[in-house]
Amino acid sequence: MKAQILSVAADILEVPLESLDLYGGKVTCAEDPDKNTAIDKILRKAHFASAGNTMFMAAHFYEPPTDFMGGDFKGSGTRSMLTLVVRT
Repeated sequence: MKAQILSVAADILEVPLESLDLYGGKVTCAEDPDKNTAIDKILRKAHFASAGNTMFMAAHFYEPPTDFMGGDFKGSGTRSMLTLVVRT
């Protein structure tokens, strides 16, 4: 996802991809620090561009430790949660 964000930022800032760095919620050009933009602006521009409707997706999975609760408890106490955000 980082590579995808930097690629879009290079087009927006009109700078070489290799000169960009992602830090603190911004993409900044190492050669010209005045050329920078916030990540949220990059995502919106890419999504609403006439050429695009670019989607940025990330997935993460966390498996908690399987420590048993003790006593007569027969489960591991694991909880599940799914978050799905769709904007049309």
